[in-house]
Amino acid sequence: MSRPTRLERVKGTNDVLPPTAKHERDVEDRLLSLFAGFGYRFLTVPVLEHTDLYLRKAGEDTLARLYSFTYQNRKLSLRPELTASVVRAYVEHLQTAPLPVRLCYSGPVFRYESPQRSRFRQFTQTGLELLGASGPTADAEVLAVALQGLDALGVRQYRLVIGHIGVLLAMLRSLELDERLV
Repeated sequence: MSRPTRLERVKGTNDVLPPTAKHERDVEDRLLSLFAGFGYRFLTVPVLEHTDLYLRKAGEDTLARLYSFTYQNRKLSLRPELTASVVRAYVEHLQTAPLPVRLCYSGPVFRYESPQRSRFRQFTQTGLELLGASGPTADAEVLAVALQGLDALGVRQYRLVIGHIGVLLAMLRSLELDERLV
């Protein structure tokens, strides 16, 4: 008679035990509550998607980081992030909604990468998408939510660095300065 095999968690994953699990849930709840205060509506998207959804966004090199498999001639993957799934849900169900559409989410994501200290193959992503809005006002809204999120979580020392070349070029044009100064 053989000895039973010891059951262990999959390498690169983590059990989140009490009280850490409660703390993580509290963080998630605080952020989602903040997002709701800005008019973002919560949605849930599947953990499993067609692999093509992720390949369209990032290309074939992404395939190496996906947990993907073929089932009944369909290429499927565990989601490596939530933005692509949220945009797919928007296109499929919410395209006729008045713009901008504010959506927020939270859930597990999976990336096949070499495990490192404090980086796991499964983790929770909480975030938001502002769809159908662009320009400085939309950017300012997303930045305001992000900064208030840090404040809500008690993060007091942080530095915001805006490094978008388009912002700098627009500023130079508005001051009638030559863009070649960049």
